[in-house]
Amino acid sequence: MTRASQRLLGALLLSAMLCESRTARAEEITVLPGQQMAFILEGAMAACSLTSIVGNAVTGVRKTPSRAWMYSGFICGFINTATSPIVMVYGTDPKVEYGIGMGLMHGVVGITNLGLAIWNAHMWHKARTTQTDAPPAPAAAVSLAPLVGRDRLGANVLGLSLSASY
Repeated sequence: MTRASQRLLGALLLSAMLCESRTARAEEITVLPGQQMAFILEGAMAACSLTSIVGNAVTGVRKTPSRAWMYSGFICGFINTATSPIVMVYGTDPKVEYGIGMGLMHGVVGITNLGLAIWNAHMWHKARTTQTDAPPAPAAAVSLAPLVGRDRLGANVLGLSLSASY
């Protein structure tokens, strides 16, 4: 397919979807008590995890692990993973598909976030354990050398000299 035909096909599909859409009737919309707050909390949890996923992925690819991204990954990933079965069970009241879909989304995002946080933590720990804090102190050098020479009166002197340096 050429690029022009792909654009034409996309425009036809978009117009077909727009022409087929209809307005919802009042009896089709079910708003349960607390549902608006649930949408806000789910959006905040998803935004937290998606931001953390991006941060952990970028620091992981760059090989510059960060404790801040690691902690945010553990916290947001745990919250989303723990929320997943709760949303799957209690979110099915208006429609079953909503609860299952949103629960799976929280589970996938949470497990992905935890996996990236563990990877970041592994790189961070590996960088800290292989790195030495201070360079090793130089060892004191002690050496023995033969001493051959003459003293002030011109007599031969044979001996051993000891030199120490630090």
